[in-house]
Amino acid sequence: MQRTCSPSGSSRINDKTFNLFFTVSIARYLEALLIKNNNGTGFFVGKDITLADIYAFHIIEIFKETYPEVLQHCPTIAQLLDRVSKFPGISEWLAVRP
Repeated sequence: MQRTCSPSGSSRINDKTFNLFFTVSIARYLEALLIKNNNGTGFFVGKDITLADIYAFHIIEIFKETYPEVLQHCPTIAQLLDRVSKFPGISEWLAVRP
């Protein structure tokens, strides 16, 4: 399956390339940010959840729909997603969303 990188469709990548790009580039960068703050056991900024965590959760959840294995080598990000999914309000929304 091909994924379109740009709205015009001029640049295409395949699933393997996309998965590699995500796990090597994006995930490693996000994990480094998490580890800088509270050794990866908290959130991106400070001690409490912020919009950065919620946005990352949303975007990574979309990636996981197409690439369920995308976080198998990214335990710090997987743990963040778990923390965010249990946050009051978010957990309730996840239970009833379409």
